[in-house]
Amino acid sequence: MYTERNRKNQKFNPKHESVTLKSFSVFTSENKEDEIGDQLHEAIRANVSPTDYPNTPTLTFRVWILGVFLSILLSFVNHFFFFRQNPINLGFSVDILLTFIFGKLMERLPQKRVRILGIRKFTFNLNPGKFSGKEHALLCVFVGAGSSVAYSIEVVAMQDLYYNAKSTFLFSFLLIFSTQLIGYSIAGIAKSVLVQPTIMVWPDNLIRCSMFRALHEKAEKTIISLNNIQSPRIYFSSGISSRKKSRFSFFAVVSLLAFLYHILPGFLFQLLSSISILCFIFPNNTLAQQLGSGTNGLGIGSFSLDWSVIASYLGSPLATPFWAAANIFAGFVLFVWILVPVAYHLNWFDAQKFPIYSSFLFDSSGNIYDILRVTNNNGTLFNEAGYNSYSPIRLSFLFALNYGLAFAIISSAVVHIALNYWPELSQIFSRRFHLSHNDIHGMIMQRYKQIPNSYFLALFAITAGSGIAACNQTQINLPWWGFLTSIVIPSVLLIPFGMVAAVSNVSLGVNVVSEFIAGMVFPGLPIANIVFKSFSNATIFQALELIVSLKLGHYMKIPPIQVFTVQIVGSLISSIVSLTTTKHLFSAIPNICKPSAHPWTCPGTNIFYSASVIWGLIGPQRMFGPNSMYNILLWGLLVGAMLPFVPWILSKIFKNNIAIRYINIPIILTACSVLPPAYTSEFTSWFILAFIFNFLIYKYRRRWWLKYNYIFSASLITGTALSAVFLFYVFQIRGISIDWWGNNKDFHCPLVSNTALH
Repeated sequence: MYTERNRKNQKFNPKHESVTLKSFSVFTSENKEDEIGDQLHEAIRANVSPTDYPNTPTLTFRVWILGVFLSILLSFVNHFFFFRQNPINLGFSVDILLTFIFGKLMERLPQKRVRILGIRKFTFNLNPGKFSGKEHALLCVFVGAGSSVAYSIEVVAMQDLYYNAKSTFLFSFLLIFSTQLIGYSIAGIAKSVLVQPTIMVWPDNLIRCSMFRALHEKAEKTIISLNNIQSPRIYFSSGISSRKKSRFSFFAVVSLLAFLYHILPGFLFQLLSSISILCFIFPNNTLAQQLGSGTNGLGIGSFSLDWSVIASYLGSPLATPFWAAANIFAGFVLFVWILVPVAYHLNWFDAQKFPIYSSFLFDSSGNIYDILRVTNNNGTLFNEAGYNSYSPIRLSFLFALNYGLAFAIISSAVVHIALNYWPELSQIFSRRFHLSHNDIHGMIMQRYKQIPNSYFLALFAITAGSGIAACNQTQINLPWWGFLTSIVIPSVLLIPFGMVAAVSNVSLGVNVVSEFIAGMVFPGLPIANIVFKSFSNATIFQALELIVSLKLGHYMKIPPIQVFTVQIVGSLISSIVSLTTTKHLFSAIPNICKPSAHPWTCPGTNIFYSASVIWGLIGPQRMFGPNSMYNILLWGLLVGAMLPFVPWILSKIFKNNIAIRYINIPIILTACSVLPPAYTSEFTSWFILAFIFNFLIYKYRRRWWLKYNYIFSASLITGTALSAVFLFYVFQIRGISIDWWGNNKDFHCPLVSNTALH
């Protein structure tokens, strides 16, 4: 960030043809001791071009045609894989690659203006010129929204599979449409806080920008700031000058190598996905295998050599700042490697009756819970007499612990933000805030018109009306005021949760708190509960998705109104394709979501169903009431609110201790939120890579890190994703497999899967 003195001496002309970093020679952090922010800001300078050419076409004919076509295609593929045991999602790196290929192909069209229906005012250019980075970024926003998996598709699946409460196509569409788009209207209340300030980095966007520059920029040159003569810093107008391999060549080579390598863990040698040392040392010891298995155990001494596993639930370790990765791994070690074994030894929550790592529901004898014994009307109504004569629901200790941590995350995130960002929060609506947190990118973006608030209000009116109509079905029975309540929760938590994600690359959800509230207000109504949860969770998720897209547009200098437009159109396409694909799969695949339909076993849907039983059917009063052994988990709300004070007070006492400033309680608490279904072996490999790249290489090979770190991450994701699709269509869809020691399905930990620890 440039200093206040330099800001006063510079003049910005929004009508100027281009603005580069040469106009701003002092680009150092105002707080030189802020090492956390320094690494993030240096990453921005390395990967985001501070040059803008406002006359470059953005929302072109190519964007519309390719956006619609690829949204339909990729949405179908993502939803096609969504219900598999190992779901595959073609992420943003694949979007970037495909859109680049098709965009370059459309460069060959003739440069000819075409009239729509012969009307002179409605014309477009078949080929407006070179396929630019701006156009490419906007197209990726379009396709990213269009190919996303609709969160509420799980509701449609559960109605069909478990509750025999099928709804019409129209009402299902209204539900999906509303959950996919209402979050965009809520984003309007937070965009000035989560998009414009420099401190709101959104690290994943740096990978995107790095890829755009690798694909579109040719000339590279270096600008060296001599503001600090003893330790000069390197800044970029369009990259780093180097005689070594260019970014595009590096991206292509690493992607090819990642594609070839994934054939090993993906097909030939699947054991590489989770190598459990304790399972090999103790092949006949149940305790050792439950502690050491990286798939169905605690993962002590296990690791993964499969990028699709390493980056599956925690995201790319190369995109996560090391301080955030250290907090996540510390939380994992504390809760999974220390607390869970202690709980088993002391038999907390009758832990020794159940598997050590499981999300299934059990009865008090340790058997799988028989839902039919406590329900009437196809499982949609609670049978209290049957429940009293049968058994309360029991959970594995880790599954129960996750609920307690989920309560703590909510309160800790709010308190953490209040303690550490109160000066910024108190100045959110002041002119001083926006000036002190703006940078060259923000100043350039002043030339573009912002999204009018009336657009957000109109979108809210349309999506809220659709949501109320969908919730009014007899199968759902969620009243209009219940629907509005589900929207209030994410609206309140959007800014604190968004601030955590923007800086740390770690996302927090509201699913548990929304399930709890819905269970208290609508007891015994499982479908109303999951619909309430779907609106709450999807709203905050989609709101942050628009924020991320607007930040990408901020970095790439794209008019915000265009980002807003393509995001809405893409989500509308996704809503239609997701519902159509799901209905098709459910009619075409016999016994889908049952073990006999492997690999179409729907692990996410099954967990979703378990949550509907816990919170909706049985209800939080029975699960967590005064007479329940899980009542103590509710104290997580108070504990979570108190914990952030510990590092905050210590930082005041030990002002020179940098390590204390890195402690982030919400991130530590959220470490286990992906367990299950994530492999525990993911954590060890993920943290090692974060340590190597974002600590060692960042510290000792800074120039390499600045130029190649994010493009390396994108290359691994791209090559691995394309390889996974190749393996599916060439081998797996035809039932071709290799049966040998390296492809053992239990990863040589046979004693852990369904055995309790005794």
